[in-house]
Amino acid sequence: MLEVIIEDSLSGLRYPVEVSGDAPLWSLVPALVKVLKLPQEDSTGNRLSYRLSLAENGRELPRELSLEEAGVKAGTSLLLRPYVVEPAVGGRGPVEDGLHDAVTLVDATALPAVGVPGSPVADGGQQAAGRKRSRRLVLSLLGLTIVGVAGASAGYAAYRSGVLGGWLTKQQLQGRPATTAVPKQTPTPTAAPLPTTARASLVFAQHRQTVRSLAWSPDGKLLASGSLDGQLLIWNTQGQVQHTFTINGAVRTLAWSPDGTQLALGAGLAVQFLDPYNGTPLTQPLQRHTATVTAVAWAPHGQARLVSASLDKLAIVWDGKLWRPLQVFRRHTSPLEAASWAADGQTIATASTGGVVRVWRADSDQELHGYYQDGQITLRTLAFAPTGMLLAVGGDDGLIRLWNGLTCQRQQAGAFGTQCVDGPQHLHLHTQPLRTLAWSPDGRLLASAGNDGLLAIWYPTHSQMPLFTVRLGAPVLSLQWSADGRTIATAAGNRVTLWQLS
Repeated sequence: MLEVIIEDSLSGLRYPVEVSGDAPLWSLVPALVKVLKLPQEDSTGNRLSYRLSLAENGRELPRELSLEEAGVKAGTSLLLRPYVVEPAVGGRGPVEDGLHDAVTLVDATALPAVGVPGSPVADGGQQAAGRKRSRRLVLSLLGLTIVGVAGASAGYAAYRSGVLGGWLTKQQLQGRPATTAVPKQTPTPTAAPLPTTARASLVFAQHRQTVRSLAWSPDGKLLASGSLDGQLLIWNTQGQVQHTFTINGAVRTLAWSPDGTQLALGAGLAVQFLDPYNGTPLTQPLQRHTATVTAVAWAPHGQARLVSASLDKLAIVWDGKLWRPLQVFRRHTSPLEAASWAADGQTIATASTGGVVRVWRADSDQELHGYYQDGQITLRTLAFAPTGMLLAVGGDDGLIRLWNGLTCQRQQAGAFGTQCVDGPQHLHLHTQPLRTLAWSPDGRLLASAGNDGLLAIWYPTHSQMPLFTVRLGAPVLSLQWSADGRTIATAAGNRVTLWQLS
């Protein structure tokens, strides 16, 4: 048997489990999904598939291997990530869902919450023996045994069940047949440390005017920064400029491709693609929009697709190899300010000055569910978490709104069509318009900044208060995490600051 930590990427809840190390992942993953009561479909009926990856670096584990064959050791933290699955042609996968239904309950020795701020384990690793007792789930199938904690993280995370979907409750657990208690207690691995401070390691001051946009190369060695005077600089983390571009118009938005070979930008009415390493344009400015381009974003997983959003109310999906439009989304009735891809690489969210967020498929103009609207507030920024379904949205009222972006529990007729009326989680701190939001690469932490000159780092699945804040001297118009999650770049005034987190 192998003892590991399973973390649901939707909510950040962590579960100590004991599994058979030689069971193939195609049988293990559906069993975990069943036990944890994770969504099986999105709101439009598309099937969700889950995959396991290493929490520390995001590396996905091949489903045909077992944990032992994939090199997973005892105490390893693993992420369960959902993906929207296209309807299969000609059959299902190797294991039918109906095989995973032999669930029994036992009472066992106490298992603490893992890595939850405020718990004895998280604060110091000490536990009063016998102080609390936990319910355990035992799932038996195909010779596989899984032991997990039900409700391993309580308190604040429970509030989010309305957004993220509920876990097994005490009522759901009652009335199940019991078996012999499992006496062995799962050891608790050390939780990844959360940052508490940020130190300025570099201030880059080579721009003449306000820096409007930032992008970090996937290898973390280079940054791109664009300013209102059309100056685009490529520079390294020592502040040395590698290439300089003069762009026709303010560089409102930048995005570095996941494979590192291209830099996309939006300036004026045009989208343009550059080679960031040899300093040459790959295309002429491509004018498919009729108003200012406000956002560009690459699809994850190296798919070579880009989305651009504009004040002309349109979002365009581009072929990143042929540099031509593939799809145009036309359902917004107000100018667009932001766009973001979901972790599944198939779904895009766009936000407008009318306060509407729409979530739609990149290969069509079909929305996954009704639009979100939480007040008549101009929305300036949004970001899907790189793992899971969480969608963070910010606007002129300074609030951060968090939705489960790929599913909707309640829909009704709204002013602009079908509306999803699921209430978002609110994070209160900023007193002026939010301009930028960005998730850490592991999807745990959220950075926010705006016109109040405040940079805040949040752990939203565990607290409604930020971990810490940093006061800058000017409005922050853009921020980006480095690929290793240890550094944040912020653009305030004509300066870019690199903040080392510790």
